[in-house]
Amino acid sequence: MICMKDAWAESKRELAEAKSVAVAENREMPPKIDAEVDEVLSRKVGGETDDARLEQLRDAVSDARRLAAIVSAG
Repeated sequence: MICMKDAWAESKRELAEAKSVAVAENREMPPKIDAEVDEVLSRKVGGETDDARLEQLRDAVSDARRLAAIVSAG
């Protein structure tokens, strides 16, 4: 689980950096993507059980990586 927490922190940083670069370069993001980015960056990951937390961490990492790729590509 600790490895997934590290992956979550790293993917969140990558997404925040991608958004920051896009803003600095004055690139427009579709409103839906911008809203998804904001949601992922503010997402709290938790759960009642270890399995539930692990699933939420996996989903969060996947979402952050997917969005970072989209935002970076412009």
